[in-house]
Amino acid sequence: MFCPNCGSAMNLVNLDGQPILHCSHCGASFFEENGINRISVSSAQKLASEEYAVEISGALKKCPRDQETLSPIQDNEAIPSHVTLLSCKKCKGIFVYPDDLLNFKTAQRVKIDFFKLWNKPLPSLRVVMVLSFLAVVSLSLFSSFNNFYRKTATTTQASDLIKNVYFFKSGRYLMVSFATKTQFKSSIIFIDRTENKTTEKVVSSDPKTIHQLTITDVNTGNELTYQIALTDQYGKQTKLEEKKVIVTNQ
Repeated sequence: MFCPNCGSAMNLVNLDGQPILHCSHCGASFFEENGINRISVSSAQKLASEEYAVEISGALKKCPRDQETLSPIQDNEAIPSHVTLLSCKKCKGIFVYPDDLLNFKTAQRVKIDFFKLWNKPLPSLRVVMVLSFLAVVSLSLFSSFNNFYRKTATTTQASDLIKNVYFFKSGRYLMVSFATKTQFKSSIIFIDRTENKTTEKVVSSDPKTIHQLTITDVNTGNELTYQIALTDQYGKQTKLEEKKVIVTNQ
């Protein structure tokens, strides 16, 4: 079987009990369905380090198993915005470049550590696909909020619509997490008092009740405050009052 990226022959390797097609030339890897969830960060580092030349082809990528066209997984909160995973619709396999593999596994580890820190149950990674990983874990995290939401009166105040805002940091990754009573689009505004600058990040581009974002370009060592902005189905925006960023480190 040949690499969808550079065309070199791929080697079959076994890491953490997972059969993986790996290209030692460009460092890319192809995982069977759900296999990418089952390897460790250290295994991802091993795969990412085994590359002879950094090479990304602009050609159409084909699945090494069945030659179906690979397409990027989009609008999935389990995958950081700077990471590209290519999926085969036929066999459900996932093709990934070395840097993207390492970034994805590191970010996934941050999320897992976050839920463990708050003593929330995690589903087994052996049965959770990358396409549904974050949604399943998030439902576990926020299921305890349901009674609160049903008992809360409808109001236009953002402080009454948002429940439990968390900031969790591991290495250079900062995870933001919160829930809303009803579905909203959301964004978060960071105000850096030390550097006197403001940064706005889209959290949920589609209406949701569970909102999560992983970022790397906010300096939590500075004096930071934040505002959350919610936009309803009619386009009306409501902002939460400005608050201090309190980070839990791993």
